[in-house]
Amino acid sequence: IVQYDRDVLSIAKSMGTEVQPIQLISSELAWGGCISYERKTCCRRDSHSAIQNIDQATAAETWIAPDMRLEDMVERPDGTSLPQLTIVARGYKFVFRVKISNYGD
Repeated sequence: IVQYDRDVLSIAKSMGTEVQPIQLISSELAWGGCISYERKTCCRRDSHSAIQNIDQATAAETWIAPDMRLEDMVERPDGTSLPQLTIVARGYKFVFRVKISNYGD
């Protein structure tokens, strides 16, 4: 479970996006984030390290945790709805939209 603080929620709101204060993430993403964070900060030697017994050579997906992520359905003028993904990371807002193809299968 990810709980966004007031600062992140206000940034999202200032960009015109409403974010749920609590969202679920998979355990794979959570562990990948722990491994990446601890390797970068060199805190794996600390007794509180979550990954102290994982070999440094073990591969881990490198990812940047977004400040905000929102999945939404956007209604088109013809009444159909298409998915849209909005991500805010490092001060940038990325909006991914699905478009209907003009080409047949």
